[in-house]
Amino acid sequence: MLLYTEPFGLNKLLELNYAYTNNQNTSDREVNNYNTGSGKYDEPNLRLTNNFENTFLAHRIGANFRVQEKNTITSLVLVYRPLHWKVRLPGVYR
Repeated sequence: MLLYTEPFGLNKLLELNYAYTNNQNTSDREVNNYNTGSGKYDEPNLRLTNNFENTFLAHRIGANFRVQEKNTITSLVLVYRPLHWKVRLPGVYR
């Protein structure tokens, strides 16, 4: 996270900030049911199988203008956060 603060006079403050997030997760869990014909657990259970790749990317850009008086603090906060979220299911989407 990057943060820049600039005072304006004795009771005013401008803050600019930026944060970057990049999370990547994978899951490769295979579940098999018991197959009475072969006597083994070799029959895929697609409802319980969990196989995916997940990517989450976000930028957060913000500004905060604050005025502090005797008993009160007044703030104006602006935030912009574009997101990119991608889920890939191998064997389903290519």
